[in-house]
Parts: sequence; C-alpha cells; structure tokens
Amino acid sequence: VLVGPSGSGKSKIDTRFLERCDQYEKLVSYTTKDPTALEENKWYNYVSVDTFRQMGESGELVESTMYAGHGYGSRKADVDAILARGKRVLTTMDICGAMSLKTYFDNVVSIYIKRDKKALMANILRKNSSIEDKVNRLSAIEYEEHNAELCDYVVSFESYDDAVAQLCEILSVDNA
Repeated sequence: VLVGPSGSGKSKIDTRFLERCDQYEKLVSYTTKDPTALEENKWYNYVSVDTFRQMGESGELVESTMYAGHGYGSRKADVDAILARGKRVLTTMDICGAMSLKTYFDNVVSIYIKRDKKALMANILRKNSSIEDKVNRLSAIEYEEHNAELCDYVVSFESYDDAVAQLCEILSVDNA
C-alpha cells in the first residue's frame, strides 16, 4: 500500500512499478469525486454519494475514508479477485485505509512516499481540480507527513525511477 500526501507521486510510481512487475495488479478504488474534474484514468471507479454510502453500509468496502470532501474506498471482493488470479495487490490510499487493510489481510506492507514540501505544493497546484480541492490538499500536507511514522517503510526519492527501484527492493521484486 502506497501512502503519502497528494502530489507525492504515488500514482506515477504505482504506474511505473506495475509496468515492470506483472506479479502485482492495481486495486481500483471507488470515489465520489466528480469524474469531470479529472482526466480519464484507470485508478477510480466513479460512483454517486448514495451508491458509495450503500456500499459502506452493506459491508462491501474493506476500507473507506473522506479526503478533501470526497469519499474513497476499496471493495473486499476486488482484493479477493486479484488474489484469486495469483497476483499481489498494489494500491494507493490514505493511512486509515492502509491500516484497515492490515486488519483484514495478512502480509500488507505500507510504504510512505516522501517528497519535498515544495514539490508537493507544485504538484497539487498543477492538478486539474477546483481551487477548493487544491486548498484542502495543501492544508493536509503537514498533517499527512506524520503518517510516515505509521508505515513499514519510507521511500524518499529524487526521480521516479529511483522510487520504483526502492519499491522493488522493499517488495523483493527483480528490477528489470
């Protein structure tokens, strides 16, 4: 589980790692965030607030959280399906989601993605999202930096290739 503030590069690292390692599969999260605010991507299933609430109440979600005013969560059935295909799960989420996964599944490894504060701020400001969303994400940076203490590993990097190499080492994957 990759954990880190918005703008830390979790998705870029995730994408590059998955391109190099077919033992892992991306867990696609569910969100109530307006999909029109984002470019098309393969990282989220967009659902209404009502659908998200029903998923949580029915026990479908193994973890869920609110971040920057939007609901995010992961279905246990999706994790089970990846594992049934003989793959390992790779996902990005907040610290509460990561800790929740640790209570449901064995061998969950949490990795904090650490970036320089200026880089975080620049990345957040470049996002294709509302001013309110950017302000919420910028405001959360200092708070989220403390999550490194709760994770099993910390990856601090200069380049995305360096981050992927560290991730491969932590997860004992041949970095081809």
